[in-house]
Amino acid sequence: MKSKYFLSIFLFIAILLMLTAAGYSAEKELRSEIFIQGSVDKNGKLGHDYEFGKLGSYPDNKKYKFYLSFNLSKIPKGSTINSAKLIFNYKITNTTEENSLNIAVKNIDYGLYLDEKDYNAANLSKDSVNYSLATTGTNCNISVNNLVKDAFVNIKPWRINESRYYAQLSIEVLNDNGCINIDLFRKRIVLKVDYN
Repeated sequence: MKSKYFLSIFLFIAILLMLTAAGYSAEKELRSEIFIQGSVDKNGKLGHDYEFGKLGSYPDNKKYKFYLSFNLSKIPKGSTINSAKLIFNYKITNTTEENSLNIAVKNIDYGLYLDEKDYNAANLSKDSVNYSLATTGTNCNISVNNLVKDAFVNIKPWRINESRYYAQLSIEVLNDNGCINIDLFRKRIVLKVDYN
């Protein structure tokens, strides 16, 4: 009886050591913060539409960028970010491009709210993430590993609650024409983060 007990303890410790050696990982699905996301056009006009996010060149001759915030404080401090994917649904309209529109995603810091200065906000990471959205597509899944890693490593406490910190991203269309409506109504934008 005792031998079975000690064998169980031994197996438990062995499994625990194997998981530790393998770098046990976890995954979080972070939803975009709807009250501090939105669009800004080149003239500084803000848009906080809860149905879809504006991105690109619209018929009103305004070019919009879209801004997102994700609460990273749900991931324990000191964790290692293994991967991060930005996932959203979209629809492309008013474009002469046959196959795709090119977008760039950047790691920025716009704080508690958007204003006109954020249209030209600097990228806090060395490079942006460039991606092509198919004109006939509806779903986007972009790897933004380095952007989220940089945001997590260089944590700045949120201005209201010192225990909260964010990854804030901007998305812009690189083509001269075409606009993208990002679906915010049926499915909020997700940042899927794997860490250990």
